Amino acid sequence: MELLKFKTTVTTAEEVARVAPFLNQLPAVEKWDIAPETESHVLSISGHNLDPQQIENGLREAGFRAELLRVLGVGGDDL
Repeated sequence: MELLKFKTTVTTAEEVARVAPFLNQLPAVEKWDIAPETESHVLSISGHNLDPQQIENGLREAGFRAELLRVLGVGGDDL
């Protein structure tokens, strides 16, 4: 399992709701979480064969920016 973390421009719960349909429809994504209250508004995504560019493009289409911070190979489920 991979874990990707992105710095985003998603800053409110309403904005999280706007990106949720996109993130939920990606077959490679098993779990995701956005922390809009953090300074970098971090989006954490876990799954298999994740495509960071696809995630960045999808958030852009929803009106937000996302910048990949790091990629980790992990065995756990926690984000």
